[in-house]
Amino acid sequence: MKTSKRLFVLAVILCVATAMKAQACRNCSFSESDIYGVIIELQNILKEQLSDGKTVVLPGIGRFSLRVESVGVETPKQFSIKKHITRIVCGFLPSSRRLPDGRILYDFCEGVKAVWQKGFKP
Repeated sequence: MKTSKRLFVLAVILCVATAMKAQACRNCSFSESDIYGVIIELQNILKEQLSDGKTVVLPGIGRFSLRVESVGVETPKQFSIKKHITRIVCGFLPSSRRLPDGRILYDFCEGVKAVWQKGFKP
């Protein structure tokens, strides 16, 4: 059952990536294969840099970093990487700036308005 869920998620991601490639081609002079190559290379570089413990900053997009989650122990000597680390996750912090009133504005949200989805209204 787990495998089929993963395959479904992968299929959804691939569909979104394909749609984004096509849209990017309409917006610039690059071919789909050029865009796909850049995406794959970015993925490889991200994985390499994150594996080396670095934070990766993509201007206008945000920053990626890995973090380790673990079970707490009472002393550092008791800690075992194999026993106590529960998972490693990739964190993402979107590009943002602080407004004069102290609120944070995420670049992806600038100018976005909330509206009812077509066909749905309570």
